[in-house]
Amino acid sequence: RYGTDPAHAMALGAMEDAFEPVLPQRIESTRPAGGKKVEFLLLGWCFTQSVRPLLQQEAAAAGLDAVVNVGFHDDLGLVAQFKPDVTVLQLSHRMVLAPLLDHLAATTAQQRLERLALAVATVERSIQAARDAVDGKLLLVQGIAVPQASPLGLLEYRDAPGMAAMIQAVNAAAAAACAAAPNLLFVDEDAL
Repeated sequence: RYGTDPAHAMALGAMEDAFEPVLPQRIESTRPAGGKKVEFLLLGWCFTQSVRPLLQQEAAAAGLDAVVNVGFHDDLGLVAQFKPDVTVLQLSHRMVLAPLLDHLAATTAQQRLERLALAVATVERSIQAARDAVDGKLLLVQGIAVPQASPLGLLEYRDAPGMAAMIQAVNAAAAAACAAAPNLLFVDEDAL
C-alpha cells in the first residue's frame, strides 16, 4: 500500500536494487585543465542522480570543471556542506506522487481534491525550505511530467480532477513558488 504505509513501500531500497545501475565512468581525464569550477548539488531520486556523469561530461565540453554531488530531496543540509553554485531539486515521487496517486482509481473526486491540497502544500514547503537553504544561489526545481495513461480511465475527464489535472496543478504551484524569487527557476518537464 505504497503511500499509505511507508513500511511496505518498495522504494525503501528494493526499488533501487531492482534496476541495473549505470556503470561508473572515469571522467577526470576529460576535465579541462584550468577550466572554471562550477559546483552542482542534485537533490532527488534515481533520475536526477543518474544525470551526474552526463552533466560532468557536458560541462567539460564547455570548458568547465564541474563538481557534482547528489543527495535525496530532503538532504538540504548538503547545501551548507557543499556550498554549490547550482542546486537542483527534483519534486520527489515518494514525497509528492505516491501520496497523490496511491489507489487513485478507488478515490472520489473529493478525496482527490484533498490529496491535491496536501501535495501542493508539500511542494510549496519543500521549495521554501530549499530556497532558504541556497541563500540566494541558483535553485532549479524540476517539475513532474504528466503520465500518458491514467488509472482513472474514462473518469479522467468525467470526474474531475483527473490525474493529469492534479499533476498540472502541482506543477503550477511549484512554478508559482519559483516565480517568487529571482534565483529560482522551474524546469517544466512537460515542455521538455
